Amino acid sequence: MTKILHFIPGTMCDARVWQPVRDLIKPAFDTAYIPLETAQSADEFRDRFHQAHDQSAAPLNLVAFSMGGYLALEFAIRNPEKVASLVTVCTSAFGLHEKEKAQRQAALHYLETHTYRGIADARIKQMLHPDHFQDNNIKQTMRDMDQDIGLEILKIQLRETSERENLYPGLSKITCPTLIVGGDADPFLTSHQRAEMASAIPNCQTVEALKSGHMLPLEQPDWLAGAINDFHARL
Repeated sequence: MTKILHFIPGTMCDARVWQPVRDLIKPAFDTAYIPLETAQSADEFRDRFHQAHDQSAAPLNLVAFSMGGYLALEFAIRNPEKVASLVTVCTSAFGLHEKEKAQRQAALHYLETHTYRGIADARIKQMLHPDHFQDNNIKQTMRDMDQDIGLEILKIQLRETSERENLYPGLSKITCPTLIVGGDADPFLTSHQRAEMASAIPNCQTVEALKSGHMLPLEQPDWLAGAINDFHARL
């Protein structure tokens, strides 16, 4: 029976963030998608994982990006028997700093009082490696996801994930094989943080993609598909 990998998006992302990787790992794996972008609350974010497990009737093989990776780590800590393997991509287990919380509150206030015109070019640039600043396909995918998901979901995601618990103390409760992936130019996850997370999880490896920022699934899909394949080949 072909192993099924469940893919999970990040903030203001949908299935398109994972499509290049999903295309590349077939037919070695079947793939499924957990749609966090339609969830209306933090509880509903978490319910999506339980629904996927119930539908699978077996422990899940999770591949999760950014915010989705944080939620996947939380799910694996609280429900270790429901996770067979875990790959997180550009995900921090650490809680938000006060500065980050303040920035989110300022963003929410701005969105309540101004017309939202879509993801800003400066924000796109912040999330990409310099080698990808001129990649119009990546940038357009980011704009399209942002536009289609829309303002109300952006506000929900900012509000519901602002009080983000520091998961680091609980990482030792994760019992499944785990791979922590990061980009060498990700401004939101340092190599030191990845190493700390990997050392706290009992059966964990970490790898780094070169010439990649935060949007690693779109920036380096070939490399990432290979890393996922290699990880599962060793299980």
